[in-house]
Amino acid sequence: MELKLFTDLIDALGNVAGGARALVNMPRTERETIRRALDETYRLIDTTLNMVIIRLGDIVLQGLQRRFPAGGALPINKFIE
Repeated sequence: MELKLFTDLIDALGNVAGGARALVNMPRTERETIRRALDETYRLIDTTLNMVIIRLGDIVLQGLQRRFPAGGALPINKFIE
C-alpha cells in the first residue's frame, strides 16, 4: 500500500477535527440554524429517494403486468431470489 493513502486519511481526519473545533466556537443560535437547514436538506433527500424507489417499483410492476396479463400467475418467486 502506498504511504500517500495513509497521509491522505490523516489529512482528512485533521480537516474533520478542525471543522468540529469551528462548530464548537460558533454561537449557539448559528449552530441551531445550520443544524435545522441540514436536517431539512436530509429530509428532502430522504423523501426524494423514497419517491424514486416507489416509482421504480411501480415501473417494475407495470412491466410484469404487461408480460403476464390478468388471469395469469405472476412468477414472483423468480424475482425475489
